[in-house]
Amino acid sequence: MVSSCRRVRFVTVAYGFMIGPDGAFGIAEVRWAALHASIEGWIGSLALAHGAFTYAEQVTKFTSSRVDSVDFTGLDRVEEVLQRRC
Repeated sequence: MVSSCRRVRFVTVAYGFMIGPDGAFGIAEVRWAALHASIEGWIGSLALAHGAFTYAEQVTKFTSSRVDSVDFTGLDRVEEVLQRRC
């Protein structure tokens, strides 16, 4: 008989998720970094990611300088938070 249980690992991190005084959702430890302008923006980004991972045949993540090499012609920009700090 095959068990349907999955092993769950718990990981601790040196930061916490917080809501800033302007309603922005972000992370904070030594310094505040806003990730989304609002909780609704965060939820929206999770919904977009879920849709991408559920329905796309391939999902590729780019970080750092590799983002500059991506051709975004023909795509709609999603509102984001840039360099915001409380």
